[in-house]
Amino acid sequence: WLPGHCEAVTALAFLPDGTLVSGGADKQVRLWDLAAFREIAVRDGHEDAVTCVAFSHDGTSLFTGGLDGTVREWSIATGDERRMIHHPSAVTAIALAPDGKRLLIGGTLGVLRLTDLADDGASILLGGHGRDIIALAYLADRIAAGGNEGATTFWPLDGRPPTQYLPSLGASAIAFAPDGETVAIA
Repeated sequence: WLPGHCEAVTALAFLPDGTLVSGGADKQVRLWDLAAFREIAVRDGHEDAVTCVAFSHDGTSLFTGGLDGTVREWSIATGDERRMIHHPSAVTAIALAPDGKRLLIGGTLGVLRLTDLADDGASILLGGHGRDIIALAYLADRIAAGGNEGATTFWPLDGRPPTQYLPSLGASAIAFAPDGETVAIA
């Protein structure tokens, strides 16, 4: 048990160096050294609950999304906020592209946004998801989004519309296997 958040913990991720990152309903992001059983840092900035956390593949940036409709990028080394991306709805899921150049942002009301991190945040909105997006997965050539609507939607990244729908009771987690063909949905 790690003391720190004063409300529910709503998001977890491990950084490449083993540091645990937690986001909470208390609007805070905390970094933890589990070997020493201590809190390393606190990141404040969100105006509502932090719902999701992800890190860049090079381990230099931390991304956090929240019910305040923002995604924030933080320097892991300094703690400085590098950028804030405004989303048209509450942010409920984020996923980075395998190459680290684009960020997928999912939110309430089925809003799905693909943001180019290298091009001053230029982005496109992807349609076709009817309800709140709870889970995202990113593969080099396609993405998947799921929620409580009973289907998982797959988009090819070549501009074509969604191509597959898998009936389900809803999706709270999605993961692509390394082969790129197998997908797990929970």
